[in-house]
Amino acid sequence: MSFPLVRRVVLVSLLLVFGGPAVAAEIDKYLPDDTNGLISLNVRQLADSPLFKKSYLPFLQKELKAKPELQKQLQDLGIDPFRDADRLLLAIAESCEPQSGSAAPGIFAIVHGRLDPTRVHATLAQIATFAPQALRVHKAGTGSVYELTGDGRSLFFALPDRTTIVFAARKEPVATSLDRATGKKKLQLVHKDVEKLIAKTDGKQALWLAATGRTALEFEPVSGPAGKPARKTLGASGVSEVTGGFWVTENLKAAFGVDVQNAAAAKAVSDALTVELAKAIDKGFDGAFDEKRLAPVREFLREMVIAGDGKHIVIQSEVPGRIFVNSLK
Repeated sequence: MSFPLVRRVVLVSLLLVFGGPAVAAEIDKYLPDDTNGLISLNVRQLADSPLFKKSYLPFLQKELKAKPELQKQLQDLGIDPFRDADRLLLAIAESCEPQSGSAAPGIFAIVHGRLDPTRVHATLAQIATFAPQALRVHKAGTGSVYELTGDGRSLFFALPDRTTIVFAARKEPVATSLDRATGKKKLQLVHKDVEKLIAKTDGKQALWLAATGRTALEFEPVSGPAGKPARKTLGASGVSEVTGGFWVTENLKAAFGVDVQNAAAAKAVSDALTVELAKAIDKGFDGAFDEKRLAPVREFLREMVIAGDGKHIVIQSEVPGRIFVNSLK
Protein backbone atom coordinates (compact mmCIF):
# COMPACT_ATOMS: atom_id res chain seq x y z
CA MET A 1 0.00 0.00 0.00
CA SER A 2 1.47 3.38 -1.01
CA PHE A 3 2.09 6.06 1.59
CA PRO A 4 -0.47 8.51 0.09
CA LEU A 5 -3.08 5.75 0.23
CA VAL A 6 -2.15 5.03 3.83
CA ARG A 7 -2.71 8.69 4.61
CA ARG A 8 -6.15 8.56 2.97
CA VAL A 9 -7.14 5.46 4.92
CA VAL A 10 -5.97 7.11 8.15
CA LEU A 11 -7.87 10.28 7.30
CA VAL A 12 -11.12 8.42 6.62
CA SER A 13 -10.70 6.46 9.85
CA LEU A 14 -10.18 9.64 11.84
CA LEU A 15 -13.15 11.37 10.26
CA LEU A 16 -15.24 8.37 11.28
CA VAL A 17 -13.95 8.82 14.82
CA PHE A 18 -15.09 12.44 14.85
CA GLY A 19 -18.39 11.59 13.21
CA GLY A 20 -19.21 8.77 15.63
CA PRO A 21 -21.85 8.97 18.36
CA ALA A 22 -20.89 11.07 21.37
CA VAL A 23 -22.61 12.79 24.25
CA ALA A 24 -21.95 16.50 23.85
CA ALA A 25 -20.69 18.45 26.84
CA GLU A 26 -23.00 20.90 28.60
CA ILE A 27 -22.44 24.64 28.45
CA ASP A 28 -21.31 25.86 31.87
CA LYS A 29 -23.33 28.83 33.15
CA TYR A 30 -20.21 30.49 34.60
CA LEU A 31 -18.39 30.88 31.27
CA PRO A 32 -17.58 34.48 30.28
CA ASP A 33 -20.03 35.84 27.69
CA ASP A 34 -17.16 36.50 25.25
CA THR A 35 -15.61 33.02 25.50
CA ASN A 36 -13.60 32.25 22.35
CA GLY A 37 -12.01 28.95 23.33
CA LEU A 38 -12.43 26.33 26.02
CA ILE A 39 -10.51 23.42 27.54
CA SER A 40 -12.31 20.97 29.81
CA LEU A 41 -10.61 18.41 32.05
CA ASN A 42 -12.91 15.79 33.55
CA VAL A 43 -10.90 15.27 36.72
CA ARG A 44 -13.32 12.71 38.13
CA GLN A 45 -13.30 10.58 34.99
CA LEU A 46 -9.51 10.76 34.86
CA ALA A 47 -9.07 9.91 38.54
CA ASP A 48 -11.46 6.95 38.25
CA SER A 49 -9.82 5.56 35.09
CA PRO A 50 -7.91 2.26 35.42
CA LEU A 51 -4.80 3.86 33.91
CA PHE A 52 -4.67 6.67 36.50
CA LYS A 53 -5.40 4.36 39.43
CA LYS A 54 -2.68 1.93 38.41
CA SER A 55 -0.01 4.48 37.68
CA TYR A 56 -0.25 8.10 38.78
CA LEU A 57 -2.58 7.94 41.79
CA PRO A 58 -0.13 6.02 44.04
CA PHE A 59 2.71 8.25 42.80
CA LEU A 60 0.83 11.50 43.51
CA GLN A 61 -0.38 10.28 46.90
CA LYS A 62 3.23 9.55 47.83
CA GLU A 63 4.31 13.01 46.62
CA LEU A 64 1.61 14.73 48.68
CA LYS A 65 2.50 12.70 51.77
CA ALA A 66 6.04 14.05 51.46
CA LYS A 67 4.70 17.63 51.74
CA PRO A 68 3.12 17.88 55.21
CA GLU A 69 2.70 21.67 54.99
CA LEU A 70 0.62 21.38 51.82
CA GLN A 71 -1.32 18.52 53.39
CA LYS A 72 -2.20 20.73 56.35
CA GLN A 73 -3.31 23.61 54.12
CA LEU A 74 -5.64 21.31 52.20
CA GLN A 75 -6.97 19.84 55.44
CA ASP A 76 -7.67 23.34 56.79
CA LEU A 77 -9.72 24.02 53.66
CA GLY A 78 -11.40 20.62 53.92
CA ILE A 79 -10.24 19.59 50.44
CA ASP A 80 -9.05 16.17 49.28
CA PRO A 81 -7.54 16.76 45.80
CA PHE A 82 -7.96 13.09 44.82
CA ARG A 83 -11.62 12.87 45.82
CA ASP A 84 -13.25 16.29 45.77
CA ALA A 85 -12.38 17.72 42.32
CA ASP A 86 -14.80 16.88 39.48
CA ARG A 87 -14.03 19.13 36.52
CA LEU A 88 -11.68 21.95 35.53
CA LEU A 89 -12.66 24.37 32.75
CA LEU A 90 -10.32 26.95 31.23
CA ALA A 91 -12.06 29.55 29.07
CA ILE A 92 -10.16 32.02 26.88
CA ALA A 93 -11.88 35.42 26.74
CA GLU A 94 -10.79 38.99 26.06
CA SER A 95 -12.71 40.25 29.11
CA CYS A 96 -10.37 38.21 31.32
CA GLU A 97 -7.09 39.53 29.94
CA PRO A 98 -4.79 40.95 32.66
CA GLN A 99 -4.85 44.74 32.94
CA SER A 100 -1.11 44.83 33.64
CA GLY A 101 -0.16 44.42 29.96
CA SER A 102 0.83 40.77 30.38
CA ALA A 103 1.47 38.81 27.18
CA ALA A 104 -0.73 35.97 28.43
CA PRO A 105 -4.23 35.42 26.98
CA GLY A 106 -7.25 36.04 29.19
CA ILE A 107 -8.03 32.88 31.15
CA PHE A 108 -11.14 32.24 33.25
CA ALA A 109 -10.86 29.05 35.32
CA ILE A 110 -13.83 27.15 36.72
CA VAL A 111 -13.35 24.28 39.19
CA HIS A 112 -16.32 22.08 40.05
CA GLY A 113 -16.24 19.63 42.95
CA ARG A 114 -17.17 19.13 46.57
CA LEU A 115 -16.51 22.03 48.92
CA ASP A 116 -17.27 23.16 52.43
CA PRO A 117 -17.87 26.89 51.72
CA THR A 118 -18.20 27.83 55.39
CA ARG A 119 -14.86 26.26 56.21
CA VAL A 120 -13.17 27.75 53.13
CA HIS A 121 -14.48 31.28 53.79
CA ALA A 122 -13.45 31.06 57.47
CA THR A 123 -9.91 29.98 56.55
CA LEU A 124 -9.58 32.71 53.91
CA ALA A 125 -10.86 35.37 56.34
CA GLN A 126 -8.24 34.28 58.84
CA ILE A 127 -5.47 34.52 56.22
CA ALA A 128 -6.68 37.96 55.13
CA THR A 129 -6.50 39.17 58.73
CA PHE A 130 -2.90 38.07 59.24
CA ALA A 131 -1.65 38.82 55.71
CA PRO A 132 -3.77 41.67 54.30
CA GLN A 133 -1.17 42.56 51.67
CA ALA A 134 -1.26 39.03 50.25
CA LEU A 135 -5.01 38.41 50.44
CA ARG A 136 -7.78 41.02 50.29
CA VAL A 137 -11.53 40.53 50.48
CA HIS A 138 -13.85 42.56 48.22
CA LYS A 139 -17.60 42.61 48.71
CA ALA A 140 -19.50 41.93 45.49
CA GLY A 141 -23.28 41.62 45.53
CA THR A 142 -24.22 39.00 48.10
CA GLY A 143 -20.79 37.39 48.13
CA SER A 144 -17.06 37.98 48.36
CA VAL A 145 -14.31 38.22 45.76
CA TYR A 146 -10.83 37.38 47.02
CA GLU A 147 -7.69 39.03 45.63
CA LEU A 148 -4.44 37.12 45.99
CA THR A 149 -1.40 39.33 45.30
CA GLY A 150 2.19 38.33 44.65
CA ASP A 151 5.10 39.54 42.48
CA GLY A 152 3.11 42.63 41.56
CA ARG A 153 0.23 40.62 40.06
CA SER A 154 -3.23 39.81 41.31
CA LEU A 155 -5.42 36.74 40.97
CA PHE A 156 -9.12 37.06 41.82
CA PHE A 157 -11.32 34.17 42.87
CA ALA A 158 -14.72 33.45 44.41
CA LEU A 159 -17.02 30.62 45.46
CA PRO A 160 -20.31 31.30 43.62
CA ASP A 161 -21.94 28.09 44.92
CA ARG A 162 -21.24 25.02 47.06
CA THR A 163 -19.57 23.13 44.22
CA THR A 164 -17.67 25.83 42.33
CA ILE A 165 -14.58 28.05 42.54
CA VAL A 166 -13.75 30.52 39.75
CA PHE A 167 -10.46 32.32 39.05
CA ALA A 168 -9.37 35.16 36.75
CA ALA A 169 -6.74 37.89 36.51
CA ARG A 170 -9.51 40.52 36.64
CA LYS A 171 -12.13 41.17 39.30
CA GLU A 172 -15.14 41.88 37.03
CA PRO A 173 -15.66 38.41 35.51
CA VAL A 174 -15.26 36.80 38.93
CA ALA A 175 -17.86 39.15 40.44
CA THR A 176 -20.19 38.32 37.54
CA SER A 177 -20.10 34.65 38.56
CA LEU A 178 -21.69 35.59 41.90
CA ASP A 179 -24.58 37.21 40.03
CA ARG A 180 -24.90 34.13 37.82
CA ALA A 181 -25.20 31.93 40.90
CA THR A 182 -28.14 33.93 42.24
CA GLY A 183 -29.82 34.21 38.84
CA LYS A 184 -29.35 37.98 38.72
CA LYS A 185 -27.43 37.53 35.45
CA LYS A 186 -27.64 34.82 32.79
CA LEU A 187 -25.00 33.49 30.44
CA GLN A 188 -25.30 35.11 27.00
CA LEU A 189 -22.57 33.81 24.75
CA VAL A 190 -21.62 36.52 22.26
CA HIS A 191 -20.13 34.09 19.75
CA LYS A 192 -22.66 31.47 18.70
CA ASP A 193 -20.01 29.36 16.96
CA VAL A 194 -18.68 28.53 20.43
CA GLU A 195 -22.00 26.82 21.24
CA LYS A 196 -21.72 24.80 18.02
CA LEU A 197 -18.17 23.73 18.84
CA ILE A 198 -19.12 22.63 22.34
CA ALA A 199 -21.94 20.60 20.78
CA LYS A 200 -19.28 18.77 18.73
CA THR A 201 -17.31 17.68 21.79
CA ASP A 202 -17.49 14.29 23.46
CA GLY A 203 -18.47 14.71 27.10
CA LYS A 204 -17.03 11.27 27.85
CA GLN A 205 -13.49 12.42 27.11
CA ALA A 206 -11.10 13.01 30.00
CA LEU A 207 -10.01 16.20 28.24
CA TRP A 208 -11.57 18.07 25.34
CA LEU A 209 -11.02 21.43 23.76
CA ALA A 210 -12.92 23.74 21.44
CA ALA A 211 -11.27 26.79 19.90
CA THR A 212 -12.29 29.32 17.26
CA GLY A 213 -10.12 31.33 14.91
CA ARG A 214 -10.50 34.24 17.36
CA THR A 215 -8.86 32.31 20.19
CA ALA A 216 -5.77 34.19 21.38
CA LEU A 217 -2.66 32.12 21.99
CA GLU A 218 -0.37 34.98 23.00
CA PHE A 219 0.37 38.61 22.15
CA GLU A 220 2.66 39.87 19.43
CA PRO A 221 5.52 42.08 20.62
CA VAL A 222 4.40 44.81 18.19
CA SER A 223 2.03 47.34 19.66
CA GLY A 224 -1.59 47.51 18.60
CA PRO A 225 -4.12 50.31 19.19
CA ALA A 226 -3.42 52.50 22.21
CA GLY A 227 -0.03 50.88 22.63
CA LYS A 228 -1.49 47.51 23.62
CA PRO A 229 0.25 44.40 22.19
CA ALA A 230 -1.69 42.81 19.33
CA ARG A 231 -3.30 39.42 19.87
CA LYS A 232 -1.88 36.43 18.02
CA THR A 233 -4.89 34.28 17.19
CA LEU A 234 -5.42 30.88 15.64
CA GLY A 235 -7.07 32.63 12.69
CA ALA A 236 -3.84 34.49 11.94
CA SER A 237 -2.24 31.08 11.36
CA GLY A 238 -5.00 30.04 8.97
CA VAL A 239 -6.95 27.96 11.49
CA SER A 240 -10.75 28.36 11.64
CA GLU A 241 -11.50 26.00 14.53
CA VAL A 242 -10.07 23.15 16.59
CA THR A 243 -11.97 20.41 18.42
CA GLY A 244 -10.96 17.10 19.97
CA GLY A 245 -9.46 15.62 23.08
CA PHE A 246 -8.22 12.59 25.02
CA TRP A 247 -9.84 9.39 26.21
CA VAL A 248 -8.27 7.73 29.26
CA THR A 249 -9.31 4.16 30.11
CA GLU A 250 -6.84 1.27 30.20
CA ASN A 251 -5.08 3.10 27.36
CA LEU A 252 -4.50 6.71 26.32
CA LYS A 253 -6.06 7.84 23.05
CA ALA A 254 -6.27 11.26 21.43
CA ALA A 255 -8.09 12.60 18.37
CA PHE A 256 -8.24 16.22 17.20
CA GLY A 257 -9.76 17.92 14.18
CA VAL A 258 -8.47 21.22 12.76
CA ASP A 259 -10.49 23.18 10.19
CA VAL A 260 -8.37 25.50 8.07
CA GLN A 261 -9.19 28.45 5.83
CA ASN A 262 -7.77 27.08 2.57
CA ALA A 263 -5.46 24.48 1.04
CA ALA A 264 -2.38 26.69 1.53
CA ALA A 265 -3.15 27.07 5.23
CA ALA A 266 -3.74 23.32 5.49
CA LYS A 267 -0.29 22.58 4.11
CA ALA A 268 1.39 25.23 6.26
CA VAL A 269 -0.29 24.04 9.47
CA SER A 270 0.26 20.36 8.68
CA ASP A 271 3.93 20.93 7.84
CA ALA A 272 4.45 23.01 11.00
CA LEU A 273 2.85 20.32 13.17
CA THR A 274 4.96 17.61 11.53
CA VAL A 275 8.18 19.58 12.04
CA GLU A 276 7.42 20.39 15.68
CA LEU A 277 6.43 16.78 16.34
CA ALA A 278 9.73 15.54 14.90
CA LYS A 279 11.66 18.01 17.03
CA ALA A 280 9.83 16.92 20.18
CA ILE A 281 10.49 13.25 19.48
CA ASP A 282 14.13 13.81 18.56
CA LYS A 283 15.21 16.23 21.27
CA GLY A 284 12.45 16.17 23.83
CA PHE A 285 11.39 19.24 25.75
CA ASP A 286 14.68 20.61 27.10
CA GLY A 287 15.85 17.11 27.96
CA ALA A 288 12.70 16.22 29.90
CA PHE A 289 12.43 12.89 28.08
CA ASP A 290 15.64 11.76 29.74
CA GLU A 291 13.47 11.03 32.74
CA LYS A 292 11.93 7.57 32.76
CA ARG A 293 8.58 8.95 33.92
CA LEU A 294 8.12 10.95 30.76
CA ALA A 295 9.11 8.15 28.39
CA PRO A 296 5.41 7.40 27.67
CA VAL A 297 5.00 10.94 26.33
CA ARG A 298 7.68 10.29 23.74
CA GLU A 299 5.98 7.01 22.78
CA PHE A 300 2.65 8.82 22.50
CA LEU A 301 4.24 11.36 20.14
CA ARG A 302 5.86 8.61 18.08
CA GLU A 303 2.45 7.05 17.47
CA MET A 304 0.88 10.35 16.43
CA VAL A 305 -0.50 10.54 12.89
CA ILE A 306 -1.22 13.83 11.10
CA ALA A 307 -3.30 13.74 7.91
CA GLY A 308 -5.43 16.19 5.93
CA ASP A 309 -7.55 16.73 2.82
CA GLY A 310 -6.94 20.43 2.09
CA LYS A 311 -9.74 21.69 4.32
CA HIS A 312 -9.34 19.62 7.46
CA ILE A 313 -6.42 18.22 9.43
CA VAL A 314 -6.87 15.28 11.75
CA ILE A 315 -4.45 14.20 14.47
CA GLN A 316 -4.60 10.90 16.31
CA SER A 317 -2.49 8.81 18.66
CA GLU A 318 -3.00 5.85 20.97
CA VAL A 319 -0.67 4.01 23.36
CA PRO A 320 -1.27 1.16 25.83
CA GLY A 321 -1.55 2.11 29.48
CA ARG A 322 1.10 -0.40 30.54
CA ILE A 323 3.90 1.89 29.39
CA PHE A 324 2.71 4.52 31.87
CA VAL A 325 2.55 1.97 34.67
CA ASN A 326 6.02 0.64 33.88
CA SER A 327 7.52 4.14 33.72
CA LEU A 328 6.72 4.72 37.40
CA LYS A 329 8.18 1.48 38.74
